[in-house]
Amino acid sequence: MSEEATLGQRLFFEKALSIDGSMSCASCHIPEQGFTDNSRPTATGIDGSTLRRNTPTLLNVFARNVLFHDGRETSLDTQAITPLLHPQEMGNPVVGVLEDRLRRLKDYEQTFTNIYGDLSIENIALALAAFARTLNTNNSAFDRWTARDVHALSTTQKTGFGIFNRHGCGECHLADSDFTEDAFHNTGVTRSSDLSRFEVTQDTLDRYRFRTPTLRNIGLTAPYMHNGSIPTLEGVVHFYATGNQREDPSVDARMLPFSLSDNDLEALLSFLNALTDSSDNPRWSWRQDQDLR
Repeated sequence: MSEEATLGQRLFFEKALSIDGSMSCASCHIPEQGFTDNSRPTATGIDGSTLRRNTPTLLNVFARNVLFHDGRETSLDTQAITPLLHPQEMGNPVVGVLEDRLRRLKDYEQTFTNIYGDLSIENIALALAAFARTLNTNNSAFDRWTARDVHALSTTQKTGFGIFNRHGCGECHLADSDFTEDAFHNTGVTRSSDLSRFEVTQDTLDRYRFRTPTLRNIGLTAPYMHNGSIPTLEGVVHFYATGNQREDPSVDARMLPFSLSDNDLEALLSFLNALTDSSDNPRWSWRQDQDLR
């Protein structure tokens, strides 16, 4: 990795980024769990506070045009500033408190000076972004199949890909665009106080619209949906197939029910799991407590 990304890796595991020294980025974006948290529906912040939304994976985040479930950020280079200053996430009340804390630790000030010229929250975010850009997975069975390895997908997985397209999944989860179109939709997951995209745009049409997530590595990133309300991938397929949420007129018009035989379900799930990079790349060997100096 570059010097910038190596610094970002150190910061990613640095609990001093939080106001009380209890949390690092890796506390929620757990490498061994697909850079999300498989153990709880929504993220946990400082003091054990429960946040509103599920922890999104960081795998392939470099390819996203919009960030967070509501798309409030559009640049990976500045994205990290939001959780660093969020009162329930890292909890830093002002920028200077965080910067001064890092200056007193290890050799951070000298390292930042060597790379960027100074230690600032903007440069903290840049270093974290540089590390995030290394979390690139592109060696799934589907990737190898599209690269003309005709044996990379099984017959069942190829059937599943056909089912995926036949039922319109590919209209939002674009196969040629990282299995997302980075747009926002109301899929009828829940009616709650979380208004999602509306909180960013103040457009009433954006109420309950959430960003379409990538399906890459989907087998690693349970639980699912913006609120982590569905624990299994099979449950997600059943949710979309049943059509119960279409009673809400504000739900996207493309959310039409469909039927699946047991064999169809097996094939579709097999295809979705073929989107996971099963090489060593996403199964990171280092841990939160590893000395990265």
